[in-house]
Amino acid sequence: MSIKKIWNSFFVNFINGIVILLPIAVTIALVKFLVLQVNNIILQPIMVFIVPMVSETQSVYSAKAIIFVTVIVAVASIGWGAKILFIKRTFSLGERILLKVPFMGKIYNAAKQIFSAFIGQGKTI
Repeated sequence: MSIKKIWNSFFVNFINGIVILLPIAVTIALVKFLVLQVNNIILQPIMVFIVPMVSETQSVYSAKAIIFVTVIVAVASIGWGAKILFIKRTFSLGERILLKVPFMGKIYNAAKQIFSAFIGQGKTI
């Protein structure tokens, strides 16, 4: 193997590593940023409710844990919503393509009408 092929292989593997690690690093940085921003805004109001229930040192950790979990759940909810929108758009595109195929479109449309009659309009299987 020549030096040029080794270098090209190394470079391609390096770029692949960056492509894999960069979204992870950006995600970690974004979650850290969100947690810090939410800490700055919400920490004191949460402390007012937590201090009577636990000791002073535990209340700070409890409040930060609540904020961290809230940020994680919020990010996961946004991801869930985006996934649903992406899946709906993908199926809608696939359905439009399928309906344009001469014979299969008629079969698919008939089956869809039969299922919607049994299940109800607007409901999914």
